[in-house]
Amino acid sequence: MTSIGSYPISPLGIGRPDGTGTALVVLAGGEPARIGWLGPAAGGLDPAEVSDALGSILAAASVHHSSGRSLPVLPEVARFWQGQPGLRGHRMADDQPGADWSTAFAAAGHSAHPSELDPQRIELVSTDTGRGLSVRTEFESVPGGAVRIRHTLTNDGPGRYLLHGLDVMVPVPDRVAEILDLTGRWGRERSPQRHPVRDGLWLREGRTGRPGPDAPTLLSVGTAGFGFGTGQVWGVHLAWSGNSRHFVERLPTGQTVLGAGELLLPGELVLAEGDSYASPWVYFVASTDGLDGLAEQLHGYLRALPAHPSAPRPVVCNVWEAVYFDHDLDRLRLLADQAAAIGIERFVLDDGWFSSRRDDRSGLGDWTVSAEAWPA
Repeated sequence: MTSIGSYPISPLGIGRPDGTGTALVVLAGGEPARIGWLGPAAGGLDPAEVSDALGSILAAASVHHSSGRSLPVLPEVARFWQGQPGLRGHRMADDQPGADWSTAFAAAGHSAHPSELDPQRIELVSTDTGRGLSVRTEFESVPGGAVRIRHTLTNDGPGRYLLHGLDVMVPVPDRVAEILDLTGRWGRERSPQRHPVRDGLWLREGRTGRPGPDAPTLLSVGTAGFGFGTGQVWGVHLAWSGNSRHFVERLPTGQTVLGAGELLLPGELVLAEGDSYASPWVYFVASTDGLDGLAEQLHGYLRALPAHPSAPRPVVCNVWEAVYFDHDLDRLRLLADQAAAIGIERFVLDDGWFSSRRDDRSGLGDWTVSAEAWPA
């Protein structure tokens, strides 16, 4: 362990062994542990450069304030963090709400060891004995080059702890100038929208219980004018199929963070003594090659999963644009014969085979075979 002034640190770095993808440096051992840097491994800073840069930053500024560009692993009000805190909640003490809402976690230990997905993994444990809480934070470099992070909060104290939110966030450089995410509705799904990064909070919340056509999917920030193949870009994706939060926040100091977490509804999660809550994994990607560089890393991870198909996908004929709701057997047989003659391997009956689905005004989601369209 080394120190910067009175601040003890153990610089811990993770990233792909081949120097591609996204890299991360964590400063452990201090109070609080901090994320020093997350960025593109190619064309970015290597861990040695990051440590040197952070040395000059932290030597010139108090680590208990938000000056500098490193970020506490779990930003807290007690550490003078002016943005959204990473943990939001309070304890019911003698049936009175509002206790222990402001935490001050201290590092209790850290490790860097192999994981199933990647030879590099970091685990930090922090405790707040005064408020009876502890947090375990896991950082992993996954196949493809992305970095994923999650927190696990444990209620070690007496009484119930009402958890309102537990978000993961990382610092991004001041030079990020634009935000890109997706929105939409039925018939206009996945529509891109772009905004300048300004002081304050850009927050996307999903409250429908599942990702829909308006889901941000991947919230990205980057240098001015970034595109598919150009610009430095950072992205965040929440690996969760329920209610969600994705956000970018820039403080008046200029410090900018990128983060995500599960959106918890009032009273949804109450931790009794000894109970724990693990946040969903939050995936971060960074690239000097624009959005294509982010996509390449995420595609690489998905292709490495055991559930990913290993055989070539069959060539498909989907009948939707050919017949719409008109499921006429003779017409479909002719279409199937013509499809087979040119090498089609799978024939898919789309919308119109079920329930009262003769037009787009009824029956959607009633997955029973229509006797009208397909009589026995």
